[in-house]
Amino acid sequence: MASGLNGVQNRVKDTVPQALFVHCYALTLNLVMSQGASKIKECKIFFANLGGLSAFFTRSPKRTKLLDEFCQRRLPRVTPVRWNFNTRLVCTVHEKRAELVDLFQHILDQAEDFDRETVHCASGHLAQLKSFDFCFFLFSFTGIFDIADVLFGILQSKTLDMQFCLARIADCVEREREKFNEIFDKTAQAAGQPSALCRKTDVHAHYRQLHAAVVDNILAQIRNRFEDHKRLMFVGLLDSAQFQKFKLTFPEAELGSLMESYGTEFDLNRLKVELKVMYNMHSHA
Repeated sequence: MASGLNGVQNRVKDTVPQALFVHCYALTLNLVMSQGASKIKECKIFFANLGGLSAFFTRSPKRTKLLDEFCQRRLPRVTPVRWNFNTRLVCTVHEKRAELVDLFQHILDQAEDFDRETVHCASGHLAQLKSFDFCFFLFSFTGIFDIADVLFGILQSKTLDMQFCLARIADCVEREREKFNEIFDKTAQAAGQPSALCRKTDVHAHYRQLHAAVVDNILAQIRNRFEDHKRLMFVGLLDSAQFQKFKLTFPEAELGSLMESYGTEFDLNRLKVELKVMYNMHSHA
């Protein structure tokens, strides 16, 4: 759809050059989360291991039965198209981590009842669930994805306030920066203190830097991928629910957005007068 060569966007613009292309905001949020996470090597490894954890249970009815017995919940499957499934996987593993540890330990304790591949994979997944790196990113992304999953649903609503949603996404991600100490301590309780990477490395500072990089990457993706929404600010000019807030201050930014895209279609001074009359009529209704 978004192709500039033969997609719908290009075909529409051939007929109406002023038409504005609006990408699906929910899909854009998917891209924000996936690209923001995959830019960091350690995060890419974390999500690869997380995907392997989900896939482990889909390859055998016997494994699925164990999952039902220990966790009473299935793990969402990873899909590259729907990032919100990844957010649900993160939150589910976070919630059921202790039960998953018991499950894999059970497989190792009863190794004679399982095939070699199952035992081998169980050993690897158990080590991951107990590792400091895996737990650190699990706790880090859970806070971000809890909010992202809710906003994903809001972005698919026909009555959304886009400016509000973007502000909420950025604010929630930014607030996660302040939770580093809480996440680090929580990880240490779950997985023990991290081992020193080398003699010259401050381990605490290393993970603080990683956590900051996650937040910075996601915020950068939000700015880049939602940048075009500013061209649609003019839609707010006719939002009756917003008229009251314009009683004291005229929406110059929204009007400027309209003139930037469709300035040749309007008489600016006349339009501004008519909008003021409409806002005043509404405020006295």
